[in-house]
Amino acid sequence: MLNRLYLLYCIGILFFFIGGMSCLSSFDDVYSRAQSLEGEGKYAASLKQYQKLMTTYPAHKKLPGVEYRIAVLSEQLMNDDQYAILSHQRIIDKYPLTRASILSRERLVEYAVQYKQWDKAATILQNLMHLDVKNVRYKAKQAQLYCYEGKFDQCSLEFMALLANKELSVRMNEWLHFHYALAVFYSQKEQLPLIISTFKEFNDKFPSSTYRLETMFFLALCYENMGQLGKSKQILEDIQTEYPNPDMIQKRLDIISHYDRYMQKRK
Repeated sequence: MLNRLYLLYCIGILFFFIGGMSCLSSFDDVYSRAQSLEGEGKYAASLKQYQKLMTTYPAHKKLPGVEYRIAVLSEQLMNDDQYAILSHQRIIDKYPLTRASILSRERLVEYAVQYKQWDKAATILQNLMHLDVKNVRYKAKQAQLYCYEGKFDQCSLEFMALLANKELSVRMNEWLHFHYALAVFYSQKEQLPLIISTFKEFNDKFPSSTYRLETMFFLALCYENMGQLGKSKQILEDIQTEYPNPDMIQKRLDIISHYDRYMQKRK
């Protein structure tokens, strides 16, 4: 009798253990399915899987991340900025010290910039820097806010200070150099030789940069403003087929051609 009871006890423990493992596996399976659907662009189906996790596992440790994905997918499906802002704010309030709350703060910065709420964007960035004091990206975003506000002198100074950091990643170093060059372009419009040397320095330092076409376009504008139309035309023709907005290149080329014809008539 005792042996039978002991056997039943062991079987019960085994079923309990297997059930627990099954439950854990079930969360991971649904989470993986949701991620796969999202990666395939099936946002509505992915959203349903994430929502299923919220209702089935209300105390799971990965829930903040799940709720963040729901907020992001809702943005894409509903196209309602105000609802998205409220969703991200709810995540921040509900999970204040999680990775999800940091990501939601970053999204709120983007919305604040989109609606030109510079003070709000700066306040959120300050909060982010308190949470992650070593994150250069937040400081760079704060510097970029000065450019959005038209404070190009301040913007270039902030970028210059960030570039003094010797521990920057290659990608961040490139991003900072490019945006520093843009800040110089807008803040020193009368100093065309300085702007040209800044963009040339960028191209020499990052010859394979994804920003190469942009820097070449700005160089062409500088040469055009200096009256060196031949150089400007050559650069524009070199990048026209690759440039993401070829119509803009053609417009500049048409302006140069028109000016050339005008000058020929005056001779």
